[in-house]
Amino acid sequence: MALKAGVYKFSVTFMEKTTREYIFYNFVVNVEESKEIEKHELISPVREQVSQHIVIENPTNDDIKVLKSQFIFANDYLEITPDEVMVKAHESREFTVNFRPLIIAESSCDVVLKNPQLGEFKYNFFLKGIAPTSQRSLAFKCSLGQDQMQTFKFVHYMRKAVTYTIKIERADGLPGLCDFKIDGNPTIAAPACDSFKGVDLQVNIKYEPYTIGDSRGILKITSVEGIEYNAMLFGRSSAP
Repeated sequence: MALKAGVYKFSVTFMEKTTREYIFYNFVVNVEESKEIEKHELISPVREQVSQHIVIENPTNDDIKVLKSQFIFANDYLEITPDEVMVKAHESREFTVNFRPLIIAESSCDVVLKNPQLGEFKYNFFLKGIAPTSQRSLAFKCSLGQDQMQTFKFVHYMRKAVTYTIKIERADGLPGLCDFKIDGNPTIAAPACDSFKGVDLQVNIKYEPYTIGDSRGILKITSVEGIEYNAMLFGRSSAP
């Protein structure tokens, strides 16, 4: 059984035991690349992770090391773990394909494993990012004439540097004063992320009520690349 594409030449000889007469045949076998592609589907809310295991079989008589670096694909939302596995003779091991979308979108990605001993394994992944399943929020409480500061933390996952724009709006959409303010620069320069874990970032939010009672706001952190983080802001003020 050939594991890799190529031209294979060999001879087969048949011999009669008594007379020692023999006949032989020369074979030339042209093995083409397999057209079989293993298909998978990964669907996940934005910034949440979903995983799919893929099995690597070793039909040879030797133990073979398979490296993460032998996988070829072009998608920043995918990661393959672990870094390497040792597949024993006539056994199988698994790699895990992790998908974390950053925007709501659909795409397709080809993944190819090229191992010198085992040949090529081809996969196709249908990838879909959907809307987040939960809404983050911050709750504030203080007396009129005072203020309260809290920090909103988020993670930057993109493999390139990004500038995020920060703004706060009234939840009712009406013009006028808002009890919530950004403390500091209204932009954040995020460095390129060099791992799937991301880079931790934060924004300081100040609650400074103008009237007694409840108020609401919406924190929006966006980039020109289409990345967006939202959080509801809830404030409750009391008499001094």
